[in-house]
Amino acid sequence: MTTTNRLLFIVASILLVVAGAVAGYYLLPGILAGDGLEHDHSATYYCPMHPQVTSDEPGVCPICNMDLVPMDDPDAMEEHYGEGTAGSSEAITITPRNRIVADVGTWTVDYRQIGTDIVAPAVVEINEATEKSVAAWFPGRLDRLYVEKTGDYVRRGAPLAEVYSPELITAQQEYLLALDTRRRNLLPSFGGSGEDIGSTDQEDRLVEAARERLRLLGMTDRQINSLRDNGTISRTTTIFSTASGIVTLKGVREGSYVNEGTTIIELVDLYSIWVIASVPEASAAMLRTGMEMAITVPGTGEQRSARIDYIYPMVDPESRTVQVRATFTNPGLRLKPGMYLTASIVLSARDALAVPIGAVIRTGERNIVYVEVATNTFEAREVELGVKGQGFYAVTGGELEKGDRVVAEGGYLLDAERQLSTGGATGHEEH
Repeated sequence: MTTTNRLLFIVASILLVVAGAVAGYYLLPGILAGDGLEHDHSATYYCPMHPQVTSDEPGVCPICNMDLVPMDDPDAMEEHYGEGTAGSSEAITITPRNRIVADVGTWTVDYRQIGTDIVAPAVVEINEATEKSVAAWFPGRLDRLYVEKTGDYVRRGAPLAEVYSPELITAQQEYLLALDTRRRNLLPSFGGSGEDIGSTDQEDRLVEAARERLRLLGMTDRQINSLRDNGTISRTTTIFSTASGIVTLKGVREGSYVNEGTTIIELVDLYSIWVIASVPEASAAMLRTGMEMAITVPGTGEQRSARIDYIYPMVDPESRTVQVRATFTNPGLRLKPGMYLTASIVLSARDALAVPIGAVIRTGERNIVYVEVATNTFEAREVELGVKGQGFYAVTGGELEKGDRVVAEGGYLLDAERQLSTGGATGHEEH
């Protein structure tokens, strides 16, 4: 072996010794401790918000950046979250960092006035109190009809028809004859038991009886006075409208014969209408007459309100609703029968223990809120809810008191982590 080869062999041997020493320095303690060169895969870590993200070692979730937590390891859970969380099905503790990531916000429970509205579909209907019918007062032939078509507006006192009636002509003749008898003083005076009854009184009674018969046949005082002053019998008599409104029915045609009681027209005054709202039966117990009902006029956005004047006593078997009615004035006739609306019935405000709507987690079986019982430790509590209004629920029962701090934001994230930790499920509903 040459001198050069010998030197190369010595250098290589020295390098091998040094490499072995370095490897022994770093690996020997681990081998002696029994750790080996590989990680222990007995513990699996996962993200509470995204359970599909798992890892063999601690870290952060690549989706939400939350800390990964050990799965099915109570001791590790206590070490990670804090003492007292393992084995608790209604409480959960999170790290300050995870609280920030989950954007958990709390609200102090207190009493407040909660007013709420019952919002219900409604429909505009005719006010039955304004429906009128104008009928013939005597039999005859309808020679002229002043109403041309349905939908026309008729004012009270306006002429409706000209009717030829032999019966009315006879009644006019009798009235004129009574007037002539009184004027000429043709009735004799007579009495019984020596009592003298003046003929003037009898004549006055005769005239009044004839005049009353004309009234019963539908003639107005003005028509009767004209007959008295002129002494001329009218061949036809004008029938006047006894009410104002929109004509909804023409009962006769021009030239037809009518009897006493025959309907000439029917009309309705649409300046007063009903709005009937259909309220779910679950809310029916809160309804009272006198409550305010508010509506918005379609197309204009105009707000109107009136008081409930009637609550119908029956429940609709198909829609399971109770109908309530309010009477509205209708200037401009903008509200038309048959029109669909949305009615808002204002309930009186009441003082109640209240929590924000966002604090309540509604499940298929119960309503849950999370209360911060210690720093970053939250306990699930069941509550019973009342009315809802102005962004709050009234709390009517459950383990909640004034001064408790409930989670108003981020409660669903806490609930999801608790359910995953305990292997439970809630089946949440919408608020």
